[in-house]
Amino acid sequence: ALRAQAALCALMGLEDGRSASAAASRPHRSRNPSSELPAPAAPAGPSSSNGGAALAAGGAASSSYERIGLKFRGLNDDAHRCNAEAREAIGVLADMFDPLGPLELRVAESEADELEALKLYRDMNHLSLAGGITCEQVIRHVESTTVVLYYKHPEADAPICVTAATFSLRPPSTMMLRLLATHPRMTRKGFARLTVHFLKELCRALGKTQILVYTYPSSASFYKAQHFQHTNPHLQRADALAAAAAAAASGG
Repeated sequence: ALRAQAALCALMGLEDGRSASAAASRPHRSRNPSSELPAPAAPAGPSSSNGGAALAAGGAASSSYERIGLKFRGLNDDAHRCNAEAREAIGVLADMFDPLGPLELRVAESEADELEALKLYRDMNHLSLAGGITCEQVIRHVESTTVVLYYKHPEADAPICVTAATFSLRPPSTMMLRLLATHPRMTRKGFARLTVHFLKELCRALGKTQILVYTYPSSASFYKAQHFQHTNPHLQRADALAAAAAAAASGG
């Protein structure tokens, strides 16, 4: 959202410069001092006839705008405040890691960190989600926050990104875990489990009571080991029956 605002401001500055140069080269014409932009053309299609009738009934249309208001989602609104609160909490909780240790968890705010997260998602075959949504769209959504976990081997020159997680916060009490991936050479070493544990602590710090995740059946066992439960009641009963059967078999 901030990048979009900067791009729009740059575009408006460019248009102002072009307007000034064009005005200097053409004959002077009197105009309303308060006008900034010309009135928009009538929209094409069936609605244009209705718009024309409305303008005719109401009198002559204004030849210019007197004021233009721009509103960006994620800037100085509830989404912005929610993201800022989450990022501040992540910074505080990340201090639980030893600063001299091999692990570092941080928010993926730089382009380099976002690219590292995208690499992990692509390696885990998260190429597209429901409805054709891409990982890039999820990461760069105004409500999304991505954290990356780096690990530095004692003999390595630089740390590598081993786990990435992207989530969003839903009012009043839910964290939506949208993406989670681990480096292909670093699976089954506890990095994903550590990241999920961190997100649980983050939920507690933010006053959230549950984490909701949509996952593939092949990953269901991982989340069950982290004490996740199916939201489908039929699957909940199936899990309960399977657990009871396993307990009975071990007891017999």
